[in-house]
Amino acid sequence: MQTLEKYPKEYRYDVAMLRTAVTWALMSKCNRKKVGAVIASPDYRILAHGINGAPSGFENDVCEENGKTLDHVIHAEMNAIIYAAKRGIAIDGCSIYLTLSPCKKCSASILQSGIKRVCYMEDYRDSGIDFLKEHGVEVVKMTTFHVFEPFKTESLEKVFDLFRKE
Repeated sequence: MQTLEKYPKEYRYDVAMLRTAVTWALMSKCNRKKVGAVIASPDYRILAHGINGAPSGFENDVCEENGKTLDHVIHAEMNAIIYAAKRGIAIDGCSIYLTLSPCKKCSASILQSGIKRVCYMEDYRDSGIDFLKEHGVEVVKMTTFHVFEPFKTESLEKVFDLFRKE
C-alpha cells in the first residue's frame, strides 16, 4: 500500500480531512447529491462535521422532490457551522473541507463565520468560490484523484460514482 509520507504535511492533512468529509457524505439520506463537510482547527483537529439533509425532527429521508432539493434541506457546510455555533465551538481561523464547493449563500456564511480556508473536491453549479476568493478566503480544489488515488481500490469506485452523478 502506498503512503502519503512523501507529500507535505498540509497536503496529507487535506487528504485525510476530505476523506473524512466523504465518509460523512455517505451518511446523507439525500439521493441527488450526498455532501459532507468537516471543520478543522489550524492544527487539524476536527471541530464539527455536517451532511446535507433535513433539519432535526424532520423525516431525514425526504430531501428532494421531482429532482429538486426541497427548501428545508440544510447544506452540509451550514450544518457544520450551525453545529459549532450551538455548542459554542469557535471556528474563526479554521478550515472547512467539503465534498462539493459551497453555494453562494453558504459562501457568505463561511466568510461571516471567520473560516479562513476552504478545501473542496467537486464544483457545484451555483458555486460561491469566486466570492470567497475575492474576500480573502484561501480556496483549494482537490479532485477525487488527489484524495483517493494513492489508496485506490475497486470498492472506492462506488464512492467516485457518488460524486459523478448530476
